Amino acid sequence: MRFNRALIFGSVAGAAGAAAWAAIAYFANLEIGWLAWGIGLAVGVACVKGAGYGSKLIGTTAAIITLVAILLGKFATIELVMNDEFGDPQALIRESIAALNDETLTSYLADEIIKGMEENGEAVDWPAGVDPTTASTRVEYPANVWIAAEEQWNALTPGENKTFRLRSKRVSKPTSLLTSMRFRTKSEIKAFCKASA
Repeated sequence: MRFNRALIFGSVAGAAGAAAWAAIAYFANLEIGWLAWGIGLAVGVACVKGAGYGSKLIGTTAAIITLVAILLGKFATIELVMNDEFGDPQALIRESIAALNDETLTSYLADEIIKGMEENGEAVDWPAGVDPTTASTRVEYPANVWIAAEEQWNALTPGENKTFRLRSKRVSKPTSLLTSMRFRTKSEIKAFCKASA
C-alpha cells in the first residue's frame, strides 16, 4: 500500500517536472540540464514522502519515473514545435493524401521496380545529375523504369487504384526521423524541419 502511494506521489511530481521541462524548452528556447536533477530530486522526495520511508526499491522507482518524466518533457517539446511548424497533424496528413497525384503514385511504383532491379543485380541507369534518393517525377527516373511503372499504374482497376492510394499515404520524412534525432533547443528542431521540408 505504501509503495502505491510512493508511485502516485512520484508520478505526480514527474508529470509536473515533464510539464516544466517542456515549458522551459519551448518558451525559453533552452534545454537546461540541471532541470533534470531538479526533477529527480522532486520525484525522489515525493516517492519517499508517499512511502514514508526510503529503500532501494523506492529509489529505483523514483529513478525510472524521473527518466520517463524527462523523456515525456522532450517529447512534448518536439510536439509543440512540430505543431508550430506544420500545424495540425491531421490537416498535414489530409494535405499529404490530397497531394498523391498520379505522377507521385507512379513514382512509388517506379521505386519498387528499381528495388527489384537492384535486388536482382541489374544496373539502374539514372539520368545525369539526379539523386536517386529524392527522385519523384518522370524526368528523374530512367525512361524504361518510368514506362514500366506507368504500365503498372494504368493496369490497375479503379478498386486497386483506390487501395493503392490508401496504402501509399506517406507522411513526410521529418516525422519518421524524429525518433532517432536528439534536439537540444526549439531552434534546432525548427532548423531540422526547414531542412527536411
